[in-house]
Amino acid sequence: MRKGTRAIVVLWAALSACDARQPIAKQVPAELPLATLDSVWFGMRTKAFRIQRPNARVAPYIGYQESIGDYHVLYAFWPAARAENTHPASLAELYEVSAARDLRSDAAAESAWHTLVASLTRKGDHVRCFELRDDNGGSAGAVAVEQRGDSEIAAEYHRAYSIPSIGRDWHVPAGVTVTFGPGRERQGADPIPCPRV
Repeated sequence: MRKGTRAIVVLWAALSACDARQPIAKQVPAELPLATLDSVWFGMRTKAFRIQRPNARVAPYIGYQESIGDYHVLYAFWPAARAENTHPASLAELYEVSAARDLRSDAAAESAWHTLVASLTRKGDHVRCFELRDDNGGSAGAVAVEQRGDSEIAAEYHRAYSIPSIGRDWHVPAGVTVTFGPGRERQGADPIPCPRV
């Protein structure tokens, strides 16, 4: 291969790699709350993220956060900031996105989860479901997971619960969370049939 041809092939390969940065919105079903993220992609650096998402504010030790509709969205960067109110380093890269929504009851959270699972299973991809347990062994909710190579999309619901604390208990409302990022081991989670909607 001649030098000029080799340079063109290398340049074409580099440009193709740039196009491989698919927005998160194109990688998730349209019904999921993450489908609005058309200007965000995995591996995106802090500076580019701040230009694309100017309303996002610092999320201590994680990356950034913002509200999109009824969802609280967290953008996790690696390496994360080492101080509470600082931005991640300029070379930090986006590696996970999650969107959480509080709901008024356990039944409402489970119903919203069924809808999220339906959107994951609509494409016919293999989705596995697991029951989540609390510290006493009772049911705390469930998670549906669609594996995508080393990554996963997980849709989870959790029941309302309280955290004992000095002075008063902290109440955590029922809710749903959708996470797209690195795959996780589900040790101790009990497989259950996924709901059919």
